[in-house]
Amino acid sequence: MAAKKHEPITNLGWFFLITFTVLVDIVQAVLNFAFGAGVLVNRIIDVGFAFSLLLIFYLKGVPLTPAQYGSICAAFIGEEIPALDTLPMWTLDVVYIFASIKGQEVFEKMGVAGKVLDMAMKASKKAGGGNVGGTSTPENLPIPAAAPEHLPTNTVDLRPSAKA
Repeated sequence: MAAKKHEPITNLGWFFLITFTVLVDIVQAVLNFAFGAGVLVNRIIDVGFAFSLLLIFYLKGVPLTPAQYGSICAAFIGEEIPALDTLPMWTLDVVYIFASIKGQEVFEKMGVAGKVLDMAMKASKKAGGGNVGGTSTPENLPIPAAAPEHLPTNTVDLRPSAKA
């Protein structure tokens, strides 16, 4: 029996998911501020929403990375802390997952250019740099032979000497 191919979440689907998440966060904030019993109800909402979010991603075949699973866990833990549970953690989490998935899709559509950029980024990180252009430390920046005329000439030369 062949595995069933899942339909990816469309842009409209993401819109509805983010909108629903915003509504959940608003309801939770209102419950926190308006009612003392809202704290208990919010815990139930958080558990249900976390499992629902994972179920939606599973049923839609969204391949979550460990970082995305971690963001769901972080949002859940943040929602369980009484002082932080009024922040829109679920909304931020869903927007993060949306941005990372759409970013990966764009990266994959770039084809050869995307692969070259990926290799350049990995090579840069191996060389110790965090950006594609390599490291930018004072040791490997070009130093002009003479100071430009618009700079004062009574400055101290802090360049390392080649005599050492």
